[in-house]
Order: sequence, then C-alpha cells, then structure tokens
Amino acid sequence: LTSTGDASMTAISPDGKYVVHVVREGGLQSLWIRQTATTSNVQIVPPADVRYDGLAFSPDSTYVYYSAYEGAEAFSALYQVPALGGAPRKILDDIDSPVSFSPDGSEFAFLRGVINPMSAKLMVARADGSNQREIATSPASAMFILERPSWSPDGARVAVGFIALASGGNRGVELVDVVSGATTPLGDS
Repeated sequence: LTSTGDASMTAISPDGKYVVHVVREGGLQSLWIRQTATTSNVQIVPPADVRYDGLAFSPDSTYVYYSAYEGAEAFSALYQVPALGGAPRKILDDIDSPVSFSPDGSEFAFLRGVINPMSAKLMVARADGSNQREIATSPASAMFILERPSWSPDGARVAVGFIALASGGNRGVELVDVVSGATTPLGDS
C-alpha cells in the first residue's frame, strides 16, 4: 500500500477499507490513513516529536486509537482520533500494549507494565477510558508479554501472551476470565 520507505506500525480497519500507519520523516512521526481500494492517503495526526505504538481501530472503524511516547518519556498515553482526521483526544495514561475491544465495543483490554516488582497487569476500561480496572497480574513465574491482548468472541475471556521465566523462556497464551480474573493456559507452553 505504500512504497515510500518511511511507513511503519500499521493497523487495518475491521471493515477492511482503511489502513492507518506511522510515517517517520526528519526525526518526527505522523499518522496517516489510506483507503485500501484507492490511492487516497490522508494525514490524520501532524508530525511531532513522538514515538507512536499500538495502532488500532474502533470496532465500527470510525476512530483510530494509538499510544504516544512524547519526547524521551518512558510512559505512553492512549489517544483517540476520528479515522478521517480531527482533534486527537487523550483517553488514558500509562499503557504498554495496543487495545483489544470487547465484542460489543463498549470496553477494551490492554496491558500495563509494572516496574517494581516487575510484572504486567491486564487491564480493562470503557471505550472512553473511564472505569479502568485490573483483571489479572502476571504471576512471578511468568510475565505477560506487552503485546495486543485478544478478547474472546463471547466476551468472557481475554487471551494474553506470556513468557515463562522459570522454564527457560517458554512462551504461551493464558486465557483470563474477565469477571473473576482466573487464568487458564491455552494448550501446552
């Protein structure tokens, strides 16, 4: 879809009509959206001294969610911008993964790293960033991988990758019950 060599970090809309991507130019980054059926390419967030991460579309494809690390900041904030451009709106602070929406689109799951003691928390918030709550914390023997979680189609569980610290770095997937926080391994790790 692009051939400029300066595009990275992409996400495709659920309806398949748009792709959002980061453009790096002159030490600055901006967000662009492109129609998949045409060559139309529009800047939706202007160049800034930031590092973008975690691009995602809302379930109805009307908004783009993204994380931004400003300057040398170690913590990122989650923003929402209309897919066809407009003013970005800060949704929440301290996010370390892309968001994954619940089947009805009313909530999203994300991961938040914890420095001391080193762990990661699986969090859920309403689509507007309110009502943040911790669902589960990675156990001492394994660390949730700070990548996109995945909400089950029935809305009851969230799948999250992990790395087993005690067994030489084996990787696997845990299913986390949204209500109880109970974790169940998916398959063999």
